[in-house]
Amino acid sequence: MAEHAPADLPPIGLQGLLVLVVEDSTETAFTLTRLFASYGAFKVELKASARQALARLNDPAQPLPDLAVIDYHLSGELTGLDLALEMRKQPRLRQIKRVSYSSLDEADLRRAAADADLPGDPVYHAIVPKPQKAAVLVRHMADLVKRQQLEELVQKLAALL
Repeated sequence: MAEHAPADLPPIGLQGLLVLVVEDSTETAFTLTRLFASYGAFKVELKASARQALARLNDPAQPLPDLAVIDYHLSGELTGLDLALEMRKQPRLRQIKRVSYSSLDEADLRRAAADADLPGDPVYHAIVPKPQKAAVLVRHMADLVKRQQLEELVQKLAALL
């Protein structure tokens, strides 16, 4: 995985974002931290388990992240899927864009996509399988942010009309 944004590419949309990385591999976590910072993320926070991430997310003194990049296969009693489902269930956390960045097989993909009890609110907003080039992961993240910004603009315009 490349660690730095290529110098000849324009910034692609992580500027000013707070990104939560939930990853139990120290090497991957630090690689993603450097990568997201090189693409302009304001702050990248690391958590090694779903429990740590939930404690952080449920701390009212902490600002909510814009994006959460979650390893599906976290070690411990809660998986990345459990974390994503809990985030989607809690109204305060539902607004955070959830990205799965993990090695997934077909059964994992079916489980990640199967829970459709909240139409319009997927378990993951993007699923990027490992190993994938870092630029692909960042592009998915930037696209999510751009879509959210467009949705917010449309809502503001609709309120004016």
